[in-house]
Amino acid sequence: MTTNQNQISFIIDNITDYEAIASEISKTQSVHVLNSKCDILSQIASILEDYSNLDAIHTFFTWRKRFARSGQYYAGQPNTSKLS
Repeated sequence: MTTNQNQISFIIDNITDYEAIASEISKTQSVHVLNSKCDILSQIASILEDYSNLDAIHTFFTWRKRFARSGQYYAGQPNTSKLS
């Protein structure tokens, strides 16, 4: 895996084509698929225990039934422009 930064992505398994999304993203960064039927934040916290010095955390989740949203967190400041 070749990366320019130390990044990680989380994708919830209830997004349409989440497997294809995870496959594409995994070419450049670590990807973790989260179980939508379990506590999402606990899953993320548990996974993040194995990481340090991350440059970016990307999340892909469903906001409403037909819409997938993504958010990014860079250097301690959320980027919510993709959520509006």
